[in-house]
Amino acid sequence: KQAMKIANTWRKNRLMYIQLVSISVLYFIIWIPFCIISLIRLFYNPFFFQDVTMLLINYCLYICPLASPLISLVGLPVVRQHLRRLKLHIPWTGHITENRIRPTGIIVLQTITQHHTVSRRHNDEHQV
Repeated sequence: KQAMKIANTWRKNRLMYIQLVSISVLYFIIWIPFCIISLIRLFYNPFFFQDVTMLLINYCLYICPLASPLISLVGLPVVRQHLRRLKLHIPWTGHITENRIRPTGIIVLQTITQHHTVSRRHNDEHQV
């Protein structure tokens, strides 16, 4: 019973966890190269990647605060529905599959019956 509650908690908070991980990965992608280059410059060679550090990496640090709200906005249901209408694919907002056991024969029978009804209507319209 408790395992089911834990699984439901994870399922309910799945998008929040994905947002947290994506923002963390964004910060790691930006900050790890900066820290490595800074440590190399501090301990080994003060002129190592001096131009790159001054021109590119110092400005890349501003990407994290600018991109964090955008990543958080994608987690809102209204924004996700709007992006789905625009046919944009967001990797972490896939549909949750239901694990219910259902009789498949009834569903197949209903779709076949609906198909025959539609095809009869189509034929009747062409005969008139």
